[in-house]
Amino acid sequence: MLNLFGVLILVLISVTGMSIGWLCYTASGLQFALLQLNHVPGLSVRVEGVAGRLAGPLHIQHINIDHERVEIDIEQIDIDLTPAMLMAGLIDINTLTAKQLRIVQKPPLTNKPDQPIYFFPALIRLSIDELLIQRVVYQQSLHEVVDVSTVQGAVELSRNKLQIEKLQVVTNGIQAGGEVVLNSDEVLILRTRLSVAYQLEQGPLLQGDIDAQGAVTGASPEMNFNIHLKQPHDVMLKGLWQFPHSGWSIVGGALADQVLLNPWVAHPSISFSQVNLQFDLDHTGMRYTGRLVIPEWSPLTLRIDTQLQYANQELLLKQLKVSVPEKRMQISATGQINVQQPNKPILDIQSQWTGVQWP
Repeated sequence: MLNLFGVLILVLISVTGMSIGWLCYTASGLQFALLQLNHVPGLSVRVEGVAGRLAGPLHIQHINIDHERVEIDIEQIDIDLTPAMLMAGLIDINTLTAKQLRIVQKPPLTNKPDQPIYFFPALIRLSIDELLIQRVVYQQSLHEVVDVSTVQGAVELSRNKLQIEKLQVVTNGIQAGGEVVLNSDEVLILRTRLSVAYQLEQGPLLQGDIDAQGAVTGASPEMNFNIHLKQPHDVMLKGLWQFPHSGWSIVGGALADQVLLNPWVAHPSISFSQVNLQFDLDHTGMRYTGRLVIPEWSPLTLRIDTQLQYANQELLLKQLKVSVPEKRMQISATGQINVQQPNKPILDIQSQWTGVQWP
């Protein structure tokens, strides 16, 4: 009886080994593995132009992932995978490179109740030691909200956690690196540490650190956020992020005891204190209202109301109102600011003022 049991164990091991070998080292095994992607609940996956083996090297021309919230397209993917870990529910990727990743947000489902955000199917984990994507685009309806030229890092992804380490992002003269962690359950918890550098055209390199943590609650198309920015300044941000299919908007407020313009502006001559602002941003422009103090100018509180639009490297100042209630002073301005050369902006401003006294 024991001999029979031993034989059965050997047969089972042999069959398992042959199955793994077929799955990892044959074209038919690769096709079988790819077909299993469509068995993931809530996902429809289309794969085109596959060449290689699951054990590598593996090249895929195009992957389309269709989910009820988003549609994802990945172009020209090269993958170096460790297939032995698949049996343990781990997709263990040594290196993954892609030419482009495009994420398109879909209109929200009006009749579906809010649900927690999950990053990945249950019982499956993804680990990428080295990720390099040449271009990342996040698109909402017809509006491209984010267009990043290069993203690289190390990724750990599970049902409730997304962690990106050794993150490096490059786009439009901006370089950012660090770590981003998102934990998801009833509340989406954000933790990030980034170092950011911005190269002005024909100008100095501006750089500094960003350290922030906060929470996001709600679900598409509305999410509340509460973020504590610790570096480069101590700022509390709170508001509502709305992203219906027609566009996006952020409405909220910012509180800070002091905000210094360096390191973001070379040799700043002013700073801000006692900041209490309300803001309204969308893809067409922004508006800021509230109060602050510029201590280099005066200890008096300034009330401001500013409305801006940006297009084609031109900043349209639709409205600027600055008043000092104690002095009954008010300054208003409109105009345009051309920022094709950020270190040499061209200003075309018209202004009016009342109640100004000098000295």
